[in-house]
Amino acid sequence: MIERLATAGGQSVRGTERGYPDIEFHGPYFGGGYHAIDVKIAMRKKQGPRAKAPPKMTQSRITLYTGNTYFRFPTVKWPGSFRPFNEYSSHVDVVGLYTLDESRKSRVRDLEGRADRTS
Repeated sequence: MIERLATAGGQSVRGTERGYPDIEFHGPYFGGGYHAIDVKIAMRKKQGPRAKAPPKMTQSRITLYTGNTYFRFPTVKWPGSFRPFNEYSSHVDVVGLYTLDESRKSRVRDLEGRADRTS
């Protein structure tokens, strides 16, 4: 993805494991300003072998850093972040849910995702 951003005339920086965002990009192709992409992946709660549909609960909570801090403190530059939240022109949260299936080589089944943008 970072390589594609560069070919589109943008510049990007990869975030850290515990920082925000996972990818930050900017450039004239994207309308100026800084843009943030935050990726969250969660495993669905394990259930018995007779279950017919994927469970609706996750094994652990999905924590959206922006949801817990952005609206309360938009001007603060947090440790692990590149800049204060209000300096971003847009935020994209990509959320993926999967069922762990240890019998498969990929170990992933029923992958479901969604991306929402805030600007």
